[in-house]
Amino acid sequence: MHTRITAGSYFLHTGENETGGYVIIRLLLKESVKPDVLKDAVQASFTRFPYFSVKLVLEGTDFYLVDNDLPPVVTEDGEPFELGAEISNFHLLGFSCKGNYLYVFMDHMLTDGRGISDFIYTLLYCYFKNAYNRDFDCPGCRKPGEEIGDNEYEDPFGAVLPVTGETGNRGNEHFFRLPEAMNDSGDCRSHIISISQKDLMQAARNTDNSPSTFVVLKLMEAIDEVHPDHKEKININLCADVRGAIHMKDTHQCSVVGLNLVYDDKLRSMPEPMRGTCIRGQVIIQNDEESLKDTFRFMTDAEHGLMEIRDLEQRIKEYKKGLDSTTPIVSYVGKYDFGELNRFVESVIILTDAAGSMLIEINAIEDRFFLSMSSRVTSDVYADAFMHQLELAGVPYTLEEVLCYRMPEKHHIKYASAAEKK
Repeated sequence: MHTRITAGSYFLHTGENETGGYVIIRLLLKESVKPDVLKDAVQASFTRFPYFSVKLVLEGTDFYLVDNDLPPVVTEDGEPFELGAEISNFHLLGFSCKGNYLYVFMDHMLTDGRGISDFIYTLLYCYFKNAYNRDFDCPGCRKPGEEIGDNEYEDPFGAVLPVTGETGNRGNEHFFRLPEAMNDSGDCRSHIISISQKDLMQAARNTDNSPSTFVVLKLMEAIDEVHPDHKEKININLCADVRGAIHMKDTHQCSVVGLNLVYDDKLRSMPEPMRGTCIRGQVIIQNDEESLKDTFRFMTDAEHGLMEIRDLEQRIKEYKKGLDSTTPIVSYVGKYDFGELNRFVESVIILTDAAGSMLIEINAIEDRFFLSMSSRVTSDVYADAFMHQLELAGVPYTLEEVLCYRMPEKHHIKYASAAEKK
């Protein structure tokens, strides 16, 4: 594999000495993780996902993903480490365990939540198959030894997608900006909130929402609670998977766009069920096949333009001009179903660098939802307001824990140059 990166590289261009695009997936198992078994499971899983066993190299001013024959790194302290660097054998995935916790560290440039969830399913299958020396019923699991289809290698950014209408991009339209002090150091806080599936689904139905738009609406109302005097529009990005729209449902590449959901005075004046209907309506309008194609093409064209800038430092500067790190994001990949292995998994959460502002990752397994509300805001004011909105909506919840962490810095230019020599 020797693939030039031409687009889909938003997380590549965050620059040196920054943390953008580092993701931690933490699985809490119902038994202690055995490091040796995990190491074997990781190796076996990479045989099924060879496109994840790669390193990033820099040739001139172009970045490439090339095969990486060095073994993936598995540690036993639960601490995140730099990816794409010598400490990770230049891999863009890393692994660790500690007690009952199993960690997967991911560079978002490599894939997205949907892509890594398939890998995690295989990883769990290989782990428990080895640990118990027996097979498990795991429908839909991609198992080592299977034929790997060409469709898993499809490049969504090489597809010709003519723009036919509105992209959903709102340009320079003015929205409310979070005024709270941000942690420029990269220190993050994440409030882990659990809600039973029954309670969240009932609350969503009561307000004519889906689980994800219910969370979006409660976050919008929480921002209003913290800032009762502001009258500006609030914009929240809801992540959407475009694989279905571009007919590449099995591609491993990061294939996510943001739906721009807006909360204005008109919605504020509406009763609760109608607010939910309007938010969900915005999703419906932007989430149809043609609209998703147009939004994805808009993003891809912008990326292609970036890659044409041959000076790396200038490329990074141009990329940052288009960033709006004050827009909160909500992401829901979907409910995890690990087949018979569900009985071994207590929870799954995703920790991020909060995209520079605030990000709620929604995960679900069995009968519970887990919300990871990650933020670089230096206080708990938004998390407290969000939980208050859940209370007002009559949604029972549990604040499981508040995690404080800092993602490893990324030095793609330096490390990719070193990787090319290995």
